[in-house]
Amino acid sequence: MDEVPENLNSNTALYSSGLLNERYFKVSKIEGSQILEASTFIKFLEYQEQLKINNNKDLNFKLFYKLIQAPETPDTQAEAGKVEVFFISGAYSAGKTRFAENLAHQGKTLGFKTHVYKKEARELPSLNNKIFVEGLLNFITKGSVKAGDKVLAVLPSGLNPKLIVDNVLRMVEFTDVCALKAIITKINMNNFYHNAHKEISENFLTFCNAGYSQFIILDNYGTDDRDVDALTSALRGLFAYSTIFRINGNIVQQSIAKDILTANTFDSKINKIERKKNIPFKCKHSF
Repeated sequence: MDEVPENLNSNTALYSSGLLNERYFKVSKIEGSQILEASTFIKFLEYQEQLKINNNKDLNFKLFYKLIQAPETPDTQAEAGKVEVFFISGAYSAGKTRFAENLAHQGKTLGFKTHVYKKEARELPSLNNKIFVEGLLNFITKGSVKAGDKVLAVLPSGLNPKLIVDNVLRMVEFTDVCALKAIITKINMNNFYHNAHKEISENFLTFCNAGYSQFIILDNYGTDDRDVDALTSALRGLFAYSTIFRINGNIVQQSIAKDILTANTFDSKINKIERKKNIPFKCKHSF
């Protein structure tokens, strides 16, 4: 990657500086007051305004450029010897449990030691966020799970994924033994729309919230390919930093399983800034 020019900083007049050119951003040079139609610049302006609204420090463009361009270098040494946790969220009847079981099966085929933590239907009426997390910790610390194993935790649709994630990251009993690798959102095309007029089901897309969904699994269940293509395109526009995979009938290809189970994207720089951008909506209270 070319070095970011030293004079590219937060007080540079970006719209007329001439620094935004094809060499650095693969977009045409801006002339006068011409509107720039480039996703990089638009995304920067969006983040900058959000951070200002949220009373955070103004975002430096040079820093933002490096965040989205530089390759990730996760601190794997700090996470060595920990249980790797993957949360699987999604709306009601999205097929999360079956997907988790198939993903775990493929993981074992690839040589990983995988476990599925799930709740049975009879447990759901009395279940809440706190009980779920306590059960997950017992499953990890008192069961057959060992350091280096991968745990796929299936979140029932009635729970709050953001509340659970924000709280477990503050719990030393979780962070001392676990490393949260990624959050996977499962979508069933058959229940994506509320009715024949294609009104999206209530609260459906909240499970794909930026920073809290590193993978989106779009299960078409035999849906017309044109509808699936349109939805895939829309989701990629809405959630640019989530990786979208398409499957059929909860069948997980080995290549997809490998990409997910070897991921370490929850703590990537861009996901951190996505969560910081939405800090007013971050769950600061405990269970």
